[in-house]
Amino acid sequence: MVSLEQLRENAAAVGKKLSWSDRKTLDRYYAGIKGICCVRCGTCTGMCPSGVAIADVNRALMYAEGYGDYALGRSTYRELSPAASGLACTSCTEPACKCLNGIPIAERMRHAHAMFA
Repeated sequence: MVSLEQLRENAAAVGKKLSWSDRKTLDRYYAGIKGICCVRCGTCTGMCPSGVAIADVNRALMYAEGYGDYALGRSTYRELSPAASGLACTSCTEPACKCLNGIPIAERMRHAHAMFA
């Protein structure tokens, strides 16, 4: 799920409704991960002049760090071509990629490459 609307639809599918308390809990959780975890908005797609697949690399990090499934994160990362991986970010000195949600893209791409390569 990448939006509150999707969450509401999924809750409704099982006969539940999001309460004010649920929304406050989600807001606190989001405040804790903002600037670290990708929210999969897609605005970074195609942004990297070197061709790094930013969203896909972030998805691999999410599997490893967010879900605790390092093996899935590593296999997801290793499915990327070398050009699409975070390798190009290891030599990036003037990052052109900017995340609307404040994630330091080049730093996270380097982290992923060090973790999974």
